Amino acid sequence: MLRAGLSKRHIIPILTDVSLQYIPREYTFSQKTDLFHHILTTYTPPIIDIGKNTEILQYTKDYIKERRGFTEISAFVYSEEDIKASIQSGATHVSFMANNIDICKTIPENVRKKLYITTDFIEKIRKNIHLDELCVSDNYGDLTFTNYKNMIDTISLLDIPKSKLSFRLPVVNRNETYNIVRYGIKNGIIRFDVSTNFQTINHHLFWSMYKTLLEEEI
Repeated sequence: MLRAGLSKRHIIPILTDVSLQYIPREYTFSQKTDLFHHILTTYTPPIIDIGKNTEILQYTKDYIKERRGFTEISAFVYSEEDIKASIQSGATHVSFMANNIDICKTIPENVRKKLYITTDFIEKIRKNIHLDELCVSDNYGDLTFTNYKNMIDTISLLDIPKSKLSFRLPVVNRNETYNIVRYGIKNGIIRFDVSTNFQTINHHLFWSMYKTLLEEEI
């Protein structure tokens, strides 16, 4: 059963493709742009995070000009220089880790800010609720459905806006991951990081898995 007022046809997931965050260092410029093009033309994600691949920023800028309104570009940043280069090349989102939180002070207000935090996160969410998106990242596949359910229930009790939350889930146990995503969607969590089912990226929620979920009676 779906939550009251939420029907399957009204579920519009907001997915961020993070495939380019995890490609091997030895990838050539051509391989990176080929993967970028494949993601956009095959999946048309609302957001694609190109990671730290600054050399393809100009390519993404030129390509996105033709697709404005379909996909927005995010870049994973470590420094103020990264932020400037990303924005100048058309990125409208930036993502960064909790241990680098100070750089958010240098990000313009019109750029969407995404903070990655660990699953020990309630206090971090309260502290950083002013940011646009807080992505709970389960780096080691330790998050069980029971723990996830408890987290979501706690967030509901604390009246934290779920629209700001997203999850990055490794696929250790496929059934467990399905159950986590289903429960999240039913309770208003619609932002997830996903990746292509690519041989170098074998530990995140795949597009193919998410497509299967949406085709089911969630």
